[in-house]
Amino acid sequence: MRVVDTAKLRYYMELAGCRYIRDLEKVSGVNRITLAGIMHGKILPSSDVIDRIIVGINIPAKDVGEIFYKHIA
Repeated sequence: MRVVDTAKLRYYMELAGCRYIRDLEKVSGVNRITLAGIMHGKILPSSDVIDRIIVGINIPAKDVGEIFYKHIA
């Protein structure tokens, strides 16, 4: 099962000055309802949404897999 590592995502949000979901919405262009669903583990982001978040808060390529493609047993 794939999950989003929201702790690491929040870490990069804070580095980018995004304290709230609405801040992430502004820099990524992703709707805050979608972002809230991701942050609360209710939905998995599409590749387009992942790309927008990566660019919006400048997540290094080396950490993308750990954040958005984490697998749990």
